[in-house]
Order: sequence, then structure tokens, then C-alpha cells
Amino acid sequence: MAITKIIADSITSGAVANTPSFNALLSARQTGVAANSNVKINFNQTTINEGSNFDTSTYKFTPTTAGTYFLMACMSIPSGTDWDNNQIQIYKNGSNIARSSNFQTSNSSTKTFALVEANGSSDYFEVYVYWNGSGNQEIDNANGRTYFSGFKLL
Repeated sequence: MAITKIIADSITSGAVANTPSFNALLSARQTGVAANSNVKINFNQTTINEGSNFDTSTYKFTPTTAGTYFLMACMSIPSGTDWDNNQIQIYKNGSNIARSSNFQTSNSSTKTFALVEANGSSDYFEVYVYWNGSGNQEIDNANGRTYFSGFKLL
């Protein structure tokens, strides 16, 4: 009974929480996405930024609390665009740690997820897109279909 009360009091007081947490979006379509190269997605607005660990100027999540995090990223392409093979990738400290590929011709989303450890000081996470084609493409921002989100696991 005493342990149950301690846990309940910790949750109620906020001592136990899934923070930091964030949800980042694009404020407009991202244009000029070059073929056959990794391009960072410029998530420049947040709807959730508990702990203020997502930086909308560098497009990075830098958690200041050590622990295990669940990260997810989704990218949508605009209707009528032929992306052939596209990949969405989550990077940790400049290296790819999770990726997902999708083959389609238009108006489709690609998602990836990762469980990651963060040291609470210097580790950072960001999202890149890769597509094999020619010319430049766009990443869609409509209806929150392109996002980068995450939270600390309890």
C-alpha cells in the first residue's frame, strides 16, 4: 500500500513524467530537396516542446535528461511527385541510427521509429530524407503529415 501511494504521489506531483517530449513540424513545404543525397528536414515549429529540448533553428532534439527515448519521424511527399525510392532517417550525433524506405509515385508517407539512449548532455537527434531520382523535390507540410516527435520513457 505504501509503495502504491509513493508511485501515485510521484505521478501526481510530476516527479515521474515522459519529459522531455516534443512534436516538431514544417511551417511550409520544404523545397529544393536534392536527389541522391541526405537532406536534413527543417522542422521549424513545435506543437509540444516540454523541456524546451527541440531547437527550431537547428532542427535538433538535444535531451538534457539521460535515459531511453522513443523517437518517431514521418515524411510526406506532395501529390503528383514521383519520388521512386525515398528514405526517412533518424540520426544520432551525425550518424544514421534508423531508416525506413518507401517506393511510390505520389501522396504517400514514410515513417520510422527508434528506441535510443541519450546521455543527457551532448547527444542530439535530427531527421534526414534521401531519395533517388533527378532534379529537386519537396516535402509536404499539409495537415501535420511530416513530423518528428519523441519522449523519454519512464
